[in-house]
Amino acid sequence: MSYNIIQGQSLFKHSVDEIPDLNDPDYKPHTHSTNYELFYFISGDAYFNVDGYHYEMRNGTLLLIKPGTQHNIVFKSNKKYERIVIRFKESDLTAKLAEKIKETDNIYFVRNSELSKEIMRLDDHFSNLDNDWILFTFNNSLQIILSYVVNYRESELNNNQSDEVLKIVNYLNNNLLEIADLKDICQDLNISKSALCKKFTDAVGVPIMTYVRLKKLLLARDLMENGQSPTTVYKQCGFNDYTAFYRAYKKTFQESPKKTKINNH
Repeated sequence: MSYNIIQGQSLFKHSVDEIPDLNDPDYKPHTHSTNYELFYFISGDAYFNVDGYHYEMRNGTLLLIKPGTQHNIVFKSNKKYERIVIRFKESDLTAKLAEKIKETDNIYFVRNSELSKEIMRLDDHFSNLDNDWILFTFNNSLQIILSYVVNYRESELNNNQSDEVLKIVNYLNNNLLEIADLKDICQDLNISKSALCKKFTDAVGVPIMTYVRLKKLLLARDLMENGQSPTTVYKQCGFNDYTAFYRAYKKTFQESPKKTKINNH
């Protein structure tokens, strides 16, 4: 069974690769700036990096990857790789579901659960419905799947990352607005610049200040979506120059800060 249904930024995909194509951009470290992703692992020999955490994959593992989260899959062999991937925007959800999804864990082991059955039921919908009804049904199924996700209790944080890398990631997220350059981080964490950059890039897949800038831009977008102006937000989010903020924002989100504000009001 395989399908690949795309509408705008939304995606429903079930695919099987006999030998993974390691040149595929989806297999390299990347982020989705505005989209959530549900990744349901069925078969293969791999682990997943999510913002510095390493998760071993097995049949029935479900990842919830949130916007702005650096992630990629790493293959340990050329075994057949099968997964179901669903991408969606916060605006696709009800207000209650959108709020709850922000509070959920990253990883679950759901094999043989009702949540797993709902995900696999997408295959039945694809096989049994006329083309005109598939996307409509998939979008409705997404609401059910996410309702199970936010109510799921047995999270399995199968994390193989070092405490030192997790300390760095937590520090960045907790001190985002106070970070101006690498020197700030090195001083507070008592680590050399070269060691910091190597540890972080090896674990997360991107340079540390690229990660910091992305997190600041995501915060700026959230503030603008809640009514604040671009000319106020850029300073709050640690940018000293509006022109630099504007260029970085447009490159990341493919729209200007002003357009983000207008689209949400």
